Amino acid sequence: MRLAAFIIASLLASAPTLGAEQAAQTPEQAKQQLAAAQSAIDEVQTWLLKANAQQSNEEKRLQNAVVALANSARELEGLAEQRRSLEGKLDELQRLISGQESALVAREQALGDVMRALHKQGDMSLARAFLSGQGPTNAARQLNYLSRITAAQRATLTLYKQALDELIQSQLQIESQRQELVRVQARSAAAQEKRVAETQEREAALAALTTSIKTQRGELEQLEMDKAGIQQLVEQLELAMRRIPAPEAGTRFASMKGKLSAPVKASIHARFGTDSNGVSRQGLTFDANSGESVLAVHSGRVVFADWLRGAGLLVIVDHGDSYMTLYGNNESLEVTAGVSIEAGEVVANAGRGAGENAGLHFEIRKGGIALNPEAWLSK
Repeated sequence: MRLAAFIIASLLASAPTLGAEQAAQTPEQAKQQLAAAQSAIDEVQTWLLKANAQQSNEEKRLQNAVVALANSARELEGLAEQRRSLEGKLDELQRLISGQESALVAREQALGDVMRALHKQGDMSLARAFLSGQGPTNAARQLNYLSRITAAQRATLTLYKQALDELIQSQLQIESQRQELVRVQARSAAAQEKRVAETQEREAALAALTTSIKTQRGELEQLEMDKAGIQQLVEQLELAMRRIPAPEAGTRFASMKGKLSAPVKASIHARFGTDSNGVSRQGLTFDANSGESVLAVHSGRVVFADWLRGAGLLVIVDHGDSYMTLYGNNESLEVTAGVSIEAGEVVANAGRGAGENAGLHFEIRKGGIALNPEAWLSK
């Protein structure tokens, strides 16, 4: 339903940018427009359900492994943030304790002067009673005792006791924070072990899928199916987007030909149109490292951020005027369908596949037709 939420949100968000005639539409016209958007939602959702239902057991295993790995990446990121926060608090408490210990040394020196003065007066029991908090309970007797201690001496005793109490409280806090840090580190270690296991499962699922492709359908047939699946998704999104008023545009995508930055800083190892086992490639494949940030090449809105057979975790960005960019074969996603993004914003983290599918797959489409991305990227 993430795509459904996006289409409805886009329909509502675009209302302020409509012309006066559209803004003054009747309730019946508004109802028809909403029905058209709902119809687009239903068509795309139905297609996606059917596409996923056609997956083989090996493909489903790979999907589950990749999604689990993406979830683990988010969990580890959250735990790392907790750890950094706790370490910051510990540093702050340690600085506080250092200051309190210095203050306590000064209070102890002043207290020594008081103790020596009271010792000369034979009143050591008063100081011990005051510091222990177990002095005379009778108010009259307490006042009588305290009257024998000067105001300055009472202030010194009070400040020392206060400094001591503050130091004890800080030490308790730092111990509590240390215990919490140990727990977070243990959870991080467990999450890392889980991530390693999920990485191994992904590799095993990839190997099983590759074997299945070669033995059951052949690599050529699988590549054709993958290409067709992406093409069908783009066409479904194109149909859906036509029913939704476009937001006000900034720099038009068409004017950026030859000026776009690459989505990753990596070399290209498979080019547009390259004959790969008889299949013409629809985009570029970059030799990106696993986990490397994938950047949007132009501003737009995310219309798809999910798993798709043949593309893995896929992000599709609509740039208006029927232009879309596709970023496939990711390890994890950083955006959801419906959000607006700017050029250079991180949309995903690159993953790795097997053989020719290794690295980030990047496409540019115009009205559903694949264009050569190299003609659009700056040299």
